[in-house]
Amino acid sequence: MKCHECHQLIEVKGKYCPYCGVPIEPKEKEAASRINKPIKNNHKHKGIFTMFLIVLLGAGFWAWQSDALSTIGFKQKVPKQVIAYPYQDAFGLNILNEDLEVVAQDVGAEVIGFTGPVSYVSRFNEYGVAVVRDQNYLFWLVNHQGEIISEGFNTINSSPFGISGPESSYGVSSSINGVHTASNDDKYFLINTTGDVLFETVGVILPFEGNDVTVLNDYSRSHNNGTERIASGVITDSGEIIIPVKYHYLSVVDNEHFIVKEWEYEDMYRLINRSGQTIIEIDTDTPPVVAHTDNDVFISATNYWGETTVFNINGESILRVPYTTNFSASENGKYLYPSYLEDNSQQYIIYTAEGETHFQGDKINDYHRVNNNNWLAFSDYSGFGYIDLETRESVQIPYEMNDSYFSFINGTNVGTITNNRGEHVFFNSRLEEIFLPETQLIGHFVQFEVNDIVYIYKNKGFYVLNKDGDILSENALYAFADEDSVYIQETNGKAYLLNKDTGKIIKEKK
Repeated sequence: MKCHECHQLIEVKGKYCPYCGVPIEPKEKEAASRINKPIKNNHKHKGIFTMFLIVLLGAGFWAWQSDALSTIGFKQKVPKQVIAYPYQDAFGLNILNEDLEVVAQDVGAEVIGFTGPVSYVSRFNEYGVAVVRDQNYLFWLVNHQGEIISEGFNTINSSPFGISGPESSYGVSSSINGVHTASNDDKYFLINTTGDVLFETVGVILPFEGNDVTVLNDYSRSHNNGTERIASGVITDSGEIIIPVKYHYLSVVDNEHFIVKEWEYEDMYRLINRSGQTIIEIDTDTPPVVAHTDNDVFISATNYWGETTVFNINGESILRVPYTTNFSASENGKYLYPSYLEDNSQQYIIYTAEGETHFQGDKINDYHRVNNNNWLAFSDYSGFGYIDLETRESVQIPYEMNDSYFSFINGTNVGTITNNRGEHVFFNSRLEEIFLPETQLIGHFVQFEVNDIVYIYKNKGFYVLNKDGDILSENALYAFADEDSVYIQETNGKAYLLNKDTGKIIKEKK
């Protein structure tokens, strides 16, 4: 006979199924007796109730299983997003919820060692945690309820190599699990979303930049002559060292791939996986350059003979050119284009992701970035414009260029040049000049882009533009963009949530 529970064929020798342990005889007899009984109306209600119990138990089991899996190493990559925004007033930092209602006031006022008002605040991540800096230049973690959840640190999510800046707080700086890096004196720490220290070391831990792994540097080792020597490895956001701290050079490609260089092989880099296995050896004496797209990774490296090769993440060669350059990739991963050409006599060529020639440029033109619309920026002695790589149509306006060139700001349709007076000039998607007077002569680096929003420094605060160059704010103190909207607090105290494409107000702080 078959067990009614697990449906295994069994011999009726005992009272219980040897496979699942369910009683045999009582259940079989009970089933037989039910067959001979007339069906009553209340069985319909019992059936519905039974189905409800099954669904409820199933949901409970799924929830338990999800939690159990997360405790044995299956990380939940997509947390339930907590939405919160910072708001600064004369009394200090306040926290707003998704409806722009105040849920906490004067953050840190009662915390020993915290000196307000804050001088800096980052965006809140998906877990509802942000970084604030007080008047003593100590960094703290604050949650979406306005609670300071960590001690004060000298740095949080900061790199000793100068790659961090104001723009880093507008992007992703914690790990995908919400873990931050921090330092005090000679120690570095990993701090989770509740402010607890998960790991500490005397080495340097670089910011996570949205991965669940990052680089751990050990400065304690030295050469025989006493000069400083850095050894690098890979650490996860739980504090597990998965790549030994022994490499002369190490960079994170993604969560599963790394580029390393060993002390014994000064003229060779390797692409390795998370297990330390070599995917490909790259003959070069300069670090390979990685280009990320939405779905792909491209690695370019130049050998000793000046030939540049582009590899995919599997180590397969896509294309090779007989000159020195680095290749960038369009956002959708459709096109590969050289970041620069050392010799003006070389022809500018754009390739497909498969390595086929797609576009050959004119040698008299100066070509630059491809934006998210697959527009290629170019300029010559008479002006500037862009070429649509899909249609091959071009748009150009006359302009006195001198030694300047035109380029898009990252993937947006906003373009910029530096004119012959050293002033930064910006143009929208229609190649019309955007009048931003306070950006003139402000310095070399004046803009950055995150989530299709362009931030342009001014004397106090930012200009905020959407991807087409429409001005969303001329006096932003904070501006944090999500997928469809952007939260802005202006220097005059106004705060609102805008549709980041149209600029229409969605919500406004009362």
